[in-house]
Amino acid sequence: MVNTSWELGGDLDVGRVGYGAMKLTGWPQGGRPERETALAILRQAVELGVNHIDTSHYYARDGVAANELIRTALHPYPADLVLVTKVGALVEGSDISVSDYLCLSEGVRRFGWGRGRVVPGP
Repeated sequence: MVNTSWELGGDLDVGRVGYGAMKLTGWPQGGRPERETALAILRQAVELGVNHIDTSHYYARDGVAANELIRTALHPYPADLVLVTKVGALVEGSDISVSDYLCLSEGVRRFGWGRGRVVPGP
């Protein structure tokens, strides 16, 4: 039997196929869908059974942010939806711990969460 899910962080059951939100904003370059199309794409992905969406506060361009699109399309979030974001991109001359905290704090605010959960990477 094919395993269609896996445990993210050891205890978050997510489908093996998720949705990557990077291109909803055309980041880092290239075209992007119209706002209403982007919102419809996110809603349809969840309706079709996607229960995790990969995003980042970096996925923003020309005033369009993937995290804001996700919140607009899906909030209040389904109970089984896992939003996976990234922190810690090294910016020359920055303090990585301060950068991580600010990125996570901004993500929590933009998603409309009361809190976030950190799952360390490999």
